[in-house]
Amino acid sequence: MSAASAPARTAPSTGCSEPTVSLAQGTAVERVATWKEWTRVKVADGTRWVLTSQLKTAPTDVTVSGVNLRAGASTSTSIITLLPKGTRVSLMETRGSWQKVMASSRVGWVHKDYLSATAPKPPAPITQVTTGAVNLRSGASSSSSVITLLAKGASVTVTDSQGSWRKVTAGSRVGWVHSDYLGTSSSAPKPPRDRPR
Repeated sequence: MSAASAPARTAPSTGCSEPTVSLAQGTAVERVATWKEWTRVKVADGTRWVLTSQLKTAPTDVTVSGVNLRAGASTSTSIITLLPKGTRVSLMETRGSWQKVMASSRVGWVHKDYLSATAPKPPAPITQVTTGAVNLRSGASSSSSVITLLAKGASVTVTDSQGSWRKVTAGSRVGWVHSDYLGTSSSAPKPPRDRPR
């Protein structure tokens, strides 16, 4: 994600009197959590809260083969890590034939010859039903805030996936549900109680 020119606060409130950090437009940030209209992001000295409306999804590419993520825009700079083929990266800055990228929480440089704008297509939307009462969450994690509780047998449209989580539309609401709580019919067995919701 990238930020518009905006203050990043220590608490999710415009009335926060604590010192703030000003994020320049285009600053790449990693989302940590969400709360109401706020998003918590990683910054140089820790984490800060930014209004979600002041964030936008950064353009992305994928690696076309295994490639070194480097500390600088040169093959003589140190290697941070090896990015496997198909790694999705967020684009931050261009310098000649090199692209500064964010891969997960790591930031470094990759030669443009190893990147492609052709990202994997999202899965086609499918309709499923909940196999038990389950929380619809704001993110793909059991620590994300709860939007609402979906009843057993609720019909949802699955539009995206992230690991074991599925992004779904339930009525007018959009959020994330763990895949263990989704099935193809309302008669599907209820998942074990110790699974994350």
